[in-house]
Amino acid sequence: MQKVDINCSDNSVERRCKSIVLQLMNGDTIALPAGKVDVVMINNTDSLYTTGKYYRIERFEDKEWVEIPRKYGSFEDIGYVIKPNGGKRIFTINLQNAEYAYRKGKYRICKIASNDKNKLYIYCTFYIM
Repeated sequence: MQKVDINCSDNSVERRCKSIVLQLMNGDTIALPAGKVDVVMINNTDSLYTTGKYYRIERFEDKEWVEIPRKYGSFEDIGYVIKPNGGKRIFTINLQNAEYAYRKGKYRICKIASNDKNKLYIYCTFYIM
């Protein structure tokens, strides 16, 4: 399994990189109280990928990423196709679906994209101020 960690705020990476990119639609900083955010997944590869509604949220604590538990743990098992060479899909992430009181810090959203050969964990880092 391949991990891809691309910071949302570096748009130059999106243009140069032949990978899957996940980024927040409105910058990389969120004010409290945290609500819903939109992310876009962009397929800059030459291959077709699929993804679903599943995501997880993690907080950076004590030099490691810790998953934040969800209030409601299931997702509809729907497959979305993301076409190659710039295909995009927008997802709404509900930050309130968490057994967690957000505070200032560094967080990331993780989504999975896959094709016949690869399963990629795509990360989008953001900050709560």
